[in-house]
Amino acid sequence: MSAYIASRRFSLPLVFCFLAALIASYFIAPRLPATFGWENGPIENLQAALLLVGGLWAFRLRAASTEPRYRKFWLLIAPIWLAMFARELSWGAVLLQPLDVSAITGPVFSSTKQLWYKPAIAPALLLLLLLGIGSFIRNRQTLTVSELWRSRSLPLLQIALFVFVLFASAIAEGHMGMNLDELGEAGAQNFEELVELCGYLLLICAQWRVARCLKQLQFSFHSG
Repeated sequence: MSAYIASRRFSLPLVFCFLAALIASYFIAPRLPATFGWENGPIENLQAALLLVGGLWAFRLRAASTEPRYRKFWLLIAPIWLAMFARELSWGAVLLQPLDVSAITGPVFSSTKQLWYKPAIAPALLLLLLLGIGSFIRNRQTLTVSELWRSRSLPLLQIALFVFVLFASAIAEGHMGMNLDELGEAGAQNFEELVELCGYLLLICAQWRVARCLKQLQFSFHSG
């Protein structure tokens, strides 16, 4: 099977499943209990679990790789997952007592008001970004990206759909002059969280696709 055909067979079902999940989330959201979309609620906890799994999986892929460049590639990916995991937990604020609790939207947390180390988070993320860029250039990860591109395994579709998720989530929050008032306040919040959950599943799918390609390339290096 050519890489192009394999890519098509993978992409079309993914788009269909994503759109089906998005439509299903729209109709399910207002029927779920309001507590499902709360901070520390079932959906947010599942999101955090997915992000943590993604990071641990990336570390596992690094340990399993025998190609030095691929090991360094996964070492770049893992901290991204963990940073997203920390952000999903409001950098740790959700582990504290909430500032307020609404009967509809649930507990309110604020990393700015509740975390003494909040001012250090942005500089730490900037440092992490600069170190990542430096490692990307120093370890010639452009070659890895090129290999993924030639193998049609660069997860551009998943990334594009994830960007769509960000827009859908922003609309559910009432940004960009748009809203989902027809779902009600609790329904819109549930929809936002469900859509974000779909987005994180897309990222897991993207990592699986990349890992599968790099494993095959690594095998070809050693067998060739």
